[in-house]
Amino acid sequence: MQSIANKKKGGLSALLMEFPLLRGALFLLSLVYFTYFAVRIGFAGTELGILSRKVPRCRDGIMLMLFNPKAYLTMSALFLGFPLLSFNPVNEVIIKVIVANIVWVPGHLIWLYAGVKVNSLNLTPRAKRAINLILAAVIIFMVFGSAVVSMQTSA
Repeated sequence: MQSIANKKKGGLSALLMEFPLLRGALFLLSLVYFTYFAVRIGFAGTELGILSRKVPRCRDGIMLMLFNPKAYLTMSALFLGFPLLSFNPVNEVIIKVIVANIVWVPGHLIWLYAGVKVNSLNLTPRAKRAINLILAAVIIFMVFGSAVVSMQTSA
């Protein structure tokens, strides 16, 4: 077991390192989730991605925000994965929030714009199917690539 000083220094990441079974279970859950997500996109047929026919409401967006495992994993890695200013946690949080927003806000706006543009195109069913299969393949590649990297770094 690691010393208490190391646990304080590393936060949640030290805790996860202390319990490899928990770390492995969380990693397996994320692999299953992303694989499921890729399969849903790949088998969406001629519908682009996993879009529903109804227009999402504000409540739907809030629910997605509350239960989005990708966001939890990303924010956990940012806020708990490494210390920037261990002597000043308030300034560290402020810096990390600023950095996250510098990256996320433009990224989400670009992704939203791309989605609107793709949906406005008059694509053939074959092109829509191809887009879905390419997106699913990219997600599967990323999932299994991260699994391989994770296995190599934990060995």
